[in-house]
Amino acid sequence: MIDQIASSRRLVAQLVASRARVSGARSLAVHPSGRELVALTLDPRGRPSAALVSRRAPGEQGPEWPAWPIHPDAYESEQATVACGPEGDIHLAWLARSGAKGARWLLYTRSEDLGASWSAPSLLHDPRRDGDASTPQLSVDGQGRAHLVWSAARHGETPSRIWYAQAEPRGEMSPPLALNSRGDAHSARGSMMHAAPGVSAVAWIDERYLSPRTRGGDVVVGVMDDLSGVAREQRLTYSGDAVAASVLVDRGGVLHATWATARGQVCYAQSTQGGQTWHDGAGAGMALEIQATRGANPTLGLGLHPFREVIWLVWSVEDAERYTGEPDGGLVFLVSPNTGAEWFEVARIKRRMRGAVLSDLCAVEGADLRPRLCWSSSGAGSEDQVWFAEEER
Repeated sequence: MIDQIASSRRLVAQLVASRARVSGARSLAVHPSGRELVALTLDPRGRPSAALVSRRAPGEQGPEWPAWPIHPDAYESEQATVACGPEGDIHLAWLARSGAKGARWLLYTRSEDLGASWSAPSLLHDPRRDGDASTPQLSVDGQGRAHLVWSAARHGETPSRIWYAQAEPRGEMSPPLALNSRGDAHSARGSMMHAAPGVSAVAWIDERYLSPRTRGGDVVVGVMDDLSGVAREQRLTYSGDAVAASVLVDRGGVLHATWATARGQVCYAQSTQGGQTWHDGAGAGMALEIQATRGANPTLGLGLHPFREVIWLVWSVEDAERYTGEPDGGLVFLVSPNTGAEWFEVARIKRRMRGAVLSDLCAVEGADLRPRLCWSSSGAGSEDQVWFAEEER
């Protein structure tokens, strides 16, 4: 059965938009109807950027991706994130500026009719009080609760506070809660799915443990008890060279974390005790090094095989030509059919432009159990592009 789950898969890529980018690992969502949605930022020539939601639709020449502006009144919008609930609600958050030099405000809206109409945007973060918002990440758990995490820093300051808010099904977002106690983080990414009832988790890079010999910091995981509102911080690494981190909560409440180091290592660990202790997935009290070099931006996704739960892990491979002479940079797609104990490479997507950098990866699985991927591609002298990929039917 493991061989069947881990067998090679062919992923077919489609161009969603040019002169556009997605931001963060929650820019892709699958509606219960099966429609894929991508939250992106379009950068028209000579005009400020605008936040859009693009929905895949059938076309005569193949799938098309028409897009709709979400906040046309904003001077500039960026870093949109989207998630879908089990009842079909679409949740969207994004950053907006009121002027060319304005600070970033965080806004939130919801749609109950597949994007035909949206609720009036509500303000979740005021930069005049708490600094510029950045890197918002949305997800929805199996009970329909929406979870939103973002970071914020005052102008000219590197350390950030990590903020968290949640909303009951078809309810308003709660008042924001500051997660990190000292405000020394510089990067935050929300968990990819809050599947276990009452458990939420966020991973960030904390500069308190900055290593003088390498760029980066250490991975810290914040675990929230949704009932009590209490957040616990757990330091996960001690090398001081982590540069990107992601965490996922599976349906049994197990925490899965992945991170990349400044040297390009991709690592993995899990916790069955709410983040108090971590191991490599097989029981050893250490992290599992999955990729030794050239890995970046790892992200996790959760899916169900008809007979068992599986974990997806995707990362980008940069500067491959420099090391091997082969232009094989792109995305590496792995699956673990036994909750992180073993990992199998099942697909690889090569970059389409020489020298292009692939970033902002997202792995999502819909009700049909097939994984979908979304990412940005950018390179010198070329337009930024947004790509989508799914298994060949």
